[in-house]
Amino acid sequence: MSELAAVGEALAASTPYMVMFAIGVVTGSLVPAYYAQERLRGFGRAMMGRLPYQPPPGLDREQAMRAAVEAADADDVKEE
Repeated sequence: MSELAAVGEALAASTPYMVMFAIGVVTGSLVPAYYAQERLRGFGRAMMGRLPYQPPPGLDREQAMRAAVEAADADDVKEE
């Protein structure tokens, strides 16, 4: 088998994957950036939500949750 035939066979075998990749790139370029960013943030929150929570050393669970909520509220005020 010649080298050209081997290259042709490799390209023919991977053509469906290249087409799917091209469709994904074009589709991704049509999605608004803010929407894609929110989807990725949601995915991250879903993955982080599966991790078991352990409070920092020196705080019990309730104190740590209260501090986290207060810090999140302070961040929200800064953004507005």
